[in-house]
Amino acid sequence: MPSPLGSRLCRRTAIVVFLVVAAVEAAVLAPLALTPEGLGARLILPALAAAAIAAAIMALIASRMIVRPLRAIREAIRNPEGDGAMPVDRKDEIGGLARTISRGRGHHEKLIADQMAELSRSETQMRATLENMEQGVAMWDADYKLVTWNRRMRELLGLPDSFFDRAHTFVDYLRYAGTRGEFGDADIEDVIRQRLATMSRRHVYERTRPDGTVLEISRHPVPSGGFIAIFTDITERKKAQTELINAKQAAEEASRTKSDFLANMSHELRTPLNAIIGYSQMLHEEAADEGHESYLPDLVKIESAGKHLLEL
Repeated sequence: MPSPLGSRLCRRTAIVVFLVVAAVEAAVLAPLALTPEGLGARLILPALAAAAIAAAIMALIASRMIVRPLRAIREAIRNPEGDGAMPVDRKDEIGGLARTISRGRGHHEKLIADQMAELSRSETQMRATLENMEQGVAMWDADYKLVTWNRRMRELLGLPDSFFDRAHTFVDYLRYAGTRGEFGDADIEDVIRQRLATMSRRHVYERTRPDGTVLEISRHPVPSGGFIAIFTDITERKKAQTELINAKQAAEEASRTKSDFLANMSHELRTPLNAIIGYSQMLHEEAADEGHESYLPDLVKIESAGKHLLEL
């Protein structure tokens, strides 16, 4: 480690102090050296005044050498955006300090600029993602004020521009939706209480708007407070589900009709078929007893056909 007297600033300070001391000694001792009796004593006061003036001049020089540069460094640190410049051109320790601080501040400013640029890129990417989503997305903060949203959310909810001034709250939105009949005949204050009671947990529900649009709304709380809401238009899906339910009901009705028809037809066909089978068997026996052998093959065919239809 170099000696304190080896630094340029210390040498300058030592020279100033030496000059001040020398000026004071010269101003005080010079009158005493005068030979006339009492003359030296009469000149002491003017000499002291001259010494004080010399000390003030030397102090001013010291101020210009040390205090002012240090003040410039302090002001440059306090107000980086100001016009003050640090004495980086000095060849002493103050200049070295100024250069070190300037480099550190430059590095810090570059780091902040890089972080701001990265933040801007991330925000741009997030905004592009939000704007290209099929779902509407909105975020409310811990005070339930709207802080971000996408175009699809505005389309689905049909809110006026005044709601996007970052001052309206979620309660304001609920009251406005209530005046448009979004909640039917329900009391709006009851709706508000119910909605606020579910803010601390994930909640999914459906709502049919007055124009017939069916929205699926899912709310997700965030750790810092507030929540994110996702709005999905499920109108076509609900229509498809309704059509599927109607088709299923129609198919079930057709199946019941078919079953009833077959049950009725089965009953209506069994009675005559049993009669045909029974009469063919009786005729077969009588023809065999009376020796009408030529009738027997036809009677066997009648009986077989009747049994086949009965099985069907």
